Amino acid sequence: MMPGMTTRSATQTIARRCLEILDQMTAQLLATQADAANVARQARIRADLTRLVHLALHDRGSPDIVARIRDCYRRCAVDIDDTGVLRKARGVIKGELRKAGIDAEIPGLASEFDAATIILTTRLTIQRMGGAASSSTSAPGPALDRKQAPGTARHKPRPQLAEPPPPAPHTVRAAKPTTAQHKSATPAEMQAAFNATVDGILARVRQGGRAIEKPDYLAALYNDPAGKERLVAAVAAALPHANRTVLAQAIDGFFRNGFKGHYIERTDRQGNRRAHRR
Repeated sequence: MMPGMTTRSATQTIARRCLEILDQMTAQLLATQADAANVARQARIRADLTRLVHLALHDRGSPDIVARIRDCYRRCAVDIDDTGVLRKARGVIKGELRKAGIDAEIPGLASEFDAATIILTTRLTIQRMGGAASSSTSAPGPALDRKQAPGTARHKPRPQLAEPPPPAPHTVRAAKPTTAQHKSATPAEMQAAFNATVDGILARVRQGGRAIEKPDYLAALYNDPAGKERLVAAVAAALPHANRTVLAQAIDGFFRNGFKGHYIERTDRQGNRRAHRR
């Protein structure tokens, strides 16, 4: 709490800031939608995002999404590392759900809310809200009230740059690096490796006498954490230069595209995402 600020005014400041961030995140999501003129869809997206933020503030849901949303609030000057502030932030978001007539205990999120979308949305929100540009492990953001009292400016003098070293003599040549540089895997390479791995497994399954369609197999594998992890490991083995975290996120998207139209993804009460037949 800022000096001289009453408990009520501090609560109002937190509430206002929480809603500003939620509005900005909603605007970023709507900007990516082709049918942005659909009022009913806009309302549903805001409701789903509010529920997602509510779950993240309670450490529930996908770890990637929880981390990104909490980091977004922290870097947009809501000090959720403070227990009192976090409690107020949770109350504000839950109040939004109540006003919309939404049960906060039933996730039921739309399929748009994957980790990649939330990462992009929160990054743009941080930029628009003037949040800190440091990493997710940075310290909590500045005070909640963005207006600074006289004599309390946060600006620090910029450190002077060190003078550059003197140029090397002309007779000395810098040694060229000898380490080989590996390019990262492209989305097309990851998709091709995924398809080849899945098609190979399906061919062996069908040779054994089982008749199964590709969407059904992908959905069953998506719902089996151990089987899914084995598939990710197989694709990673085919792409040794790929970043494992980026690859795992891309494979989630390949799964959803593979069973799209036949299955829909839903999140259960424990935050696990599963495919359900339409």
